[in-house]
Amino acid sequence: RDDLETADLILGGTTTHPASEDVLEVARAAAPKARSGTVLTVREVILGAEEKKAAAAKSGAAVVDMEAEAVAKAARVRRVGFLSVKVVIDTPSEPLASSYAGCGTVLKDILFRPGTILQMMLDSKRVKLAAERLKDFFVALKETLPPS
Repeated sequence: RDDLETADLILGGTTTHPASEDVLEVARAAAPKARSGTVLTVREVILGAEEKKAAAAKSGAAVVDMEAEAVAKAARVRRVGFLSVKVVIDTPSEPLASSYAGCGTVLKDILFRPGTILQMMLDSKRVKLAAERLKDFFVALKETLPPS
């Protein structure tokens, strides 16, 4: 969604598997500023703003990823709680420079769009910021849990 920014923390379920309320409650205690939202799992990286907006409009999802649905299914099979914890890297207004679908794709992107290199450097900074936010969340979550 356009109202999200790089490093926004999103807590929720997928379009077909809601988050477990008890797990969500614990996560919200660890990250009171986190946003709630649904994840749409897709098969390939979505780069285009219009494609992202269409996916959001069709599904009602706040973000897309490529793995939450599989994790949700595994949690259901094992009868354990499920929660998707995502950090925004790119948005419709600030897309990724590449799909990063292997070295060949990246090299082709650079060859045909040399400015891609600068965009990839920005992507790297956004990924680092998002990783820090995710780390901060899990550190805070650990501190809210009772000792095992």
